[in-house]
Amino acid sequence: MITYKWLKNIKAVILDMDGVLVDFLGGINDQLRKDGVDHVPYEEMTAFNFGVYSVEVRERIKKIYHAPGFFRNLNPIEGAIEGALELSKIRPVSICSYPLEQEFRERVVDEKREWIAQHLGGEFERDAIFTEDKSLYIGAILLDDYPKIRNINPWKPVIYDQPYNRYFEDLPRFSWNMGVKSLIKHLV
Repeated sequence: MITYKWLKNIKAVILDMDGVLVDFLGGINDQLRKDGVDHVPYEEMTAFNFGVYSVEVRERIKKIYHAPGFFRNLNPIEGAIEGALELSKIRPVSICSYPLEQEFRERVVDEKREWIAQHLGGEFERDAIFTEDKSLYIGAILLDDYPKIRNINPWKPVIYDQPYNRYFEDLPRFSWNMGVKSLIKHLV
């Protein structure tokens, strides 16, 4: 039996962190560039994983995102901070993020909390959720860049538009440059 976890407000918009608020791929590509490793340009990423790279480069990528400070120092996606703050004036917002492998979990969660507090403030940080299964949390919308999230919950999935998820066409899409009102329309 599945036990769902209710957010403070069932009308909350749930925001994924990596790829929606935070430029995870940009951080990876910046470090690959600094290391002199050929990387796939961002707009040419056509898969959600790093399978386009050799085994050696995939191992280097893991070392990059497992490194202390990686998550804390990532840049926000353009428009994400302003958009999330604007959205929070219209609807309750909760950030829900995957915490990585057990070995790195505590540090990664701490770094993600620090990032949230720095860029969005303490209330966002206090309400942040770190879980391997976002489907257990109930809200109105889940905005995520991972296209395989399905409507297995009362929330409505909306895909945050990224080059690597454009092959997935059967769910509504959003990006911060579209404006928060275009996300809110999915609540109706």
